[in-house]
Amino acid sequence: MKAGEEDTESVARCQKGIELVQQGIIPANVIIPLTAGYGKEDPANPWRLSPGSSTPQRGESLAEQQAAFLRKQAGLEKAIIIEQPLIWGTGNEIRESIRIIAELGYERAHFSFVATAGGQLWRSRLVWSAIYPKGWTADFYGVLIPLPFARKRHELASLLKYCVMFKAPAFFRPRPEVKDYVKKKT
Repeated sequence: MKAGEEDTESVARCQKGIELVQQGIIPANVIIPLTAGYGKEDPANPWRLSPGSSTPQRGESLAEQQAAFLRKQAGLEKAIIIEQPLIWGTGNEIRESIRIIAELGYERAHFSFVATAGGQLWRSRLVWSAIYPKGWTADFYGVLIPLPFARKRHELASLLKYCVMFKAPAFFRPRPEVKDYVKKKT
């Protein structure tokens, strides 16, 4: 996504999340960890060279864009929005979100995933089922938005990649403990 462009998928997911809060399906005091970085190639680096420029400009991460959008919305006054733009990819974002909540001291948590129904929703379910800590639960809500053919192909390829990554034996491993997600203080 380029500066000034609106990510319609992210906006649709945010709007669906807001709708779920306003309907009381997701609690109003929800904690929203936003972890999507500055781009797939270098997600933790905010500095980018613009075409025709030799001076790097600070970009805005997807997490920062989502947080700015959510903070302007009615119905989320009690929500805690945590933006830590560090990583890229569904699996990494879920793992990082678990870590953020675990480091806040929660032994148990309930996640509500709002994802694009085309493929992101299934990837989220697959990743969650392979890595969630003992005693944690989740609900999944899909957002129906039209996707171009190239994006549908990408979603299918990503889903297949995650199926291979989290092959059947992974589902029979013991659940990780919450402490396994908390970074060790050195």
